[in-house]
Amino acid sequence: MASGLSSSSSLIIGLFRTFARHLDLELDGATLLQWAYDHEYAIYHGGGMDQTSIIAGGATLTEGRDGSVPVLTGCVPFPEDWTIVVIDSATPKCTSRHLADVRRQHAQGDPTLRRYIAAADGCAEKAWSAVVSADLTLLGEAMTEAHTAMRDIQHMSSEVLEDMRRTARRTVGLPVKITGAGGGGSMIGVCRSGDAAEIRHLLSRHLHEEYPHARVLLADAAPLTGDLRAARPQPQELSA
Repeated sequence: MASGLSSSSSLIIGLFRTFARHLDLELDGATLLQWAYDHEYAIYHGGGMDQTSIIAGGATLTEGRDGSVPVLTGCVPFPEDWTIVVIDSATPKCTSRHLADVRRQHAQGDPTLRRYIAAADGCAEKAWSAVVSADLTLLGEAMTEAHTAMRDIQHMSSEVLEDMRRTARRTVGLPVKITGAGGGGSMIGVCRSGDAAEIRHLLSRHLHEEYPHARVLLADAAPLTGDLRAARPQPQELSA
């Protein structure tokens, strides 16, 4: 909890599924997404991409819609020979405060937020291309650029997280980025599955010297569920 790993969204989706099963209700993916989104939006005013990716599985690409569920524009399997490396900093983050700050920026038309959105959109496109083409080097570049924008434009990092990032890069050559609202919580990287155990061992050893409560976890991406259907891309108009 409070680690930026969508634990609250996962719990809510799991509870809705359990209640539906108990009541013998047929619950399709789109309805489940709407329920989960509405439930959390009433509390945090979140964007819904966490719930979308959890229900869809695999790797997802979304377009945000303020006040409604995001549009799923792409959904593909995550490369089978890639493993996700999670660095749990053991320092909590506060999503509600971060989202409130972003809502304030949005209401005020803050140019800093517009600059961050443009940077984040570019990183998302680059990361999506990397996943689709199974280019791990390109994914690392996209994640590094995304983290830099989160840190330098929106100030979502911390001294602890930056020190851990340097350790990950120095000891095992792994680029990592903040997850969730930042300010604490976790960071993630992606490596070849054959290198995952050694990376976890070396990184855990080096982090333990300075941060004894930090953990390095390995995770496989969830398979595609087929519960959500990606929107078809709209044809673009050609201009002379």
